Amino acid sequence: MDTNFQPVIPTNTRGYYRQHPLEFKRALVALSLEPGAPVARIAREHGVNANQVFS
Repeated sequence: MDTNFQPVIPTNTRGYYRQHPLEFKRALVALSLEPGAPVARIAREHGVNANQVFS
């Protein structure tokens, strides 16, 4: 009997990562560059984290 047992561990335990199209990213950057536009509000309206827009 083989005693070499290795448990099956999922490779990505955090789930999947969303990958947004380049046009979406450029649109968010354009919105955030407008004077007086709060980045947190723009991010919230588009369903992304504000830290991602700052980056």
